[in-house]
Amino acid sequence: MREAVPIVGVWKFNAAESQLSPAMLAILGWQSPLKEAKAFYRQLNADLLEYTGAGAFSDGSSISNAYAFPSLGGIAERQPPLPEGSAIIETLISPGEWVVTFLFNGKQGMVIRKIVSKDGMKLHETYRGIGPDGKSFESISIYERQ
Repeated sequence: MREAVPIVGVWKFNAAESQLSPAMLAILGWQSPLKEAKAFYRQLNADLLEYTGAGAFSDGSSISNAYAFPSLGGIAERQPPLPEGSAIIETLISPGEWVVTFLFNGKQGMVIRKIVSKDGMKLHETYRGIGPDGKSFESISIYERQ
């Protein structure tokens, strides 16, 4: 039986189907593209979801982070904490669809639209924002349910 919250579960990054722009990497402070990753979403209680991610970049370095956010949307509490003036805001659009807004220095830096496929087996993330060069960018990350 599938969980009541469609995003809850373990997801594996599909590098072959994903398209990560250099501008997105720069905004996130990544020195090289993501090679492999897993995302873990779990429901802590009726009002709170938790995301934990871990992976490796193509240069061999690793990444991990975690945050909890209200199940109906709201400000995420991240570990390690974001710099002063930064925030992640999760907005629930409908079951299986979220919009995530990243604020850097109090200003919008990037937006992610996350959609769980109707069959519940793929998580499609579309990243949009303005890169350090002032030009808009779009990146796509695909995850498969494990």
